Amino acid sequence: DHMVKRNGDRDWVRKEIYEPFVNGGHFKNNPSINREALLVRMYKRIMSEMCVNRFSWTGLPDTVDRRYLEATLMYDGLAVFYFDEEFDRFMALRATGLGQVNMYDNPTNFTVYGNQVFSKTLDARHCVPIWSNYLREPDWDIIDIYSQRLAAFDRTLEVNMLSARHPFVFSVDNNEYQSFVNAFRKVAEGQPVIFGTEALSPAALAEKVTMFDVGFKPHQIQDVMEAKVKTWNEALTLLGIMNVNSEKRERMVAEEASGSSGQVLAMRAVAMNARKYACEHINKMYDLQVDVRWNLDESQPADAQNAMLAAAALGGIGDALDKGNPDLGTTDQQELNPNNG
Repeated sequence: DHMVKRNGDRDWVRKEIYEPFVNGGHFKNNPSINREALLVRMYKRIMSEMCVNRFSWTGLPDTVDRRYLEATLMYDGLAVFYFDEEFDRFMALRATGLGQVNMYDNPTNFTVYGNQVFSKTLDARHCVPIWSNYLREPDWDIIDIYSQRLAAFDRTLEVNMLSARHPFVFSVDNNEYQSFVNAFRKVAEGQPVIFGTEALSPAALAEKVTMFDVGFKPHQIQDVMEAKVKTWNEALTLLGIMNVNSEKRERMVAEEASGSSGQVLAMRAVAMNARKYACEHINKMYDLQVDVRWNLDESQPADAQNAMLAAAALGGIGDALDKGNPDLGTTDQQELNPNNG
C-alpha cells in the first residue's frame, strides 16, 4: 500500500482511466458541460430523424420494419434481408459479415441479430445484404461530428449573447458596494428616476470605480451565426439533403448554384445506389417488387424535381430574374427555367 501511494502520481492507468471515470470525466460536472451535452443530444436527434427519413421504400413485405431498416443502416451501415424458415417470414435485421471474403471482398456468411437472445448464421447465397453505401460505412460519423460542432457554436452564441447584455464588469469600493448594487437593481427594474448619494458623483466614480471590458466585439454574434449556418449546410450536403447558402444567395451565380446542388445530388447518389443495388438482388432472388426512392413529392416528374432542386440551390436568384438582373444572362435563365426552350 505504501508503494502504491508513493507511486500513485506515476500510475498512468489510475490517473488517466480510473480517476476520470470515477469523477465523471476529465472535467468535473458543471452546468456549462451539461448544457453543451444537451445541445449535442438535440442535434443528434434532429439529424438522425432527417437521416432515417431520407428514403421511401415500396414493395417491402409487411414483416420488414422500414424504420428499423433505415435506423440500422444509419448506425451500423448494414442490414441483411432474408426469408426465415423458422418464423416463416421475410426479415431485414442487423448483421455482421462472417468468415472468408470472396474475390470481390464480399462476406461469404452473415450473422443476423434480432435482439439480445436471437442470432442466426446465414450463407451469403441465401440472403441479400443492404449496405448504406458502396464503402459500407454508417452515416453516424457525420451526425456525431457535426452535432458536436453545432453544439459548440450554440454555446459560443449563448456566451456571446450574455456578454452583449453585460459587456462590462465594475470594481467598486467595499464601503460603497451596496449603494452600487441598489442603483443597478433599480436600473434593471426600469425605475424612471434613480437617486444616489455622493458616492455616485462623477468625482467619486472616477476615484472609486474601475471598469473592465469583457472583450465583446460588435460582430461576434453575427460571425458565429454565419459559421454555424455554413456548418449546418455542410452536414445537410453530406447527407444528400438540399440546402441554400443564405449568406450569398443574392450574389450566387448559376455555376455556383449548380455546383452546390451537384454536391448534394452526388452525396444523395452515394446512399441511393447502394440501396438500389440491394433492391435488384432482392427482387431477383425472391421475385418481389421492392424499390427505394428519395423521400420527395413523387407527384412531380423526375425532370421537374431536378429543376426544383436546382432552383432551390439558387435561392434568391428567381427574384433577380424577375427584375431583369443584367448579371444573369440568357444561358443562366435557361438553366433556371429548362422548360422555357
